[in-house]
Amino acid sequence: RKLRDGAHLVFDIGGMTCASCVSRVERCILEVAGVKSVTVNMLTESADVLLAEPQVPPSAIVQAVVRLGYDAKLREEAGQDMAHVWVAG
Repeated sequence: RKLRDGAHLVFDIGGMTCASCVSRVERCILEVAGVKSVTVNMLTESADVLLAEPQVPPSAIVQAVVRLGYDAKLREEAGQDMAHVWVAG
């Protein structure tokens, strides 16, 4: 499925243990071309990502985080194979 401008994705992020980890993951995700903004939460082990470009594949974000040494996957609906995707505006 193609994402539109302003698509919002939620990723599960594992392995973060401190505020420095959160900062590293945020910077890593922001370096992925087409990412507009990101908020990483250590307590919920999640990253909320807002895309500026619809062609950014979620796998590019996952790969960037994994290369950094953390676990990452696109969050799925409980019991379903659907990702949480919100579209702004």
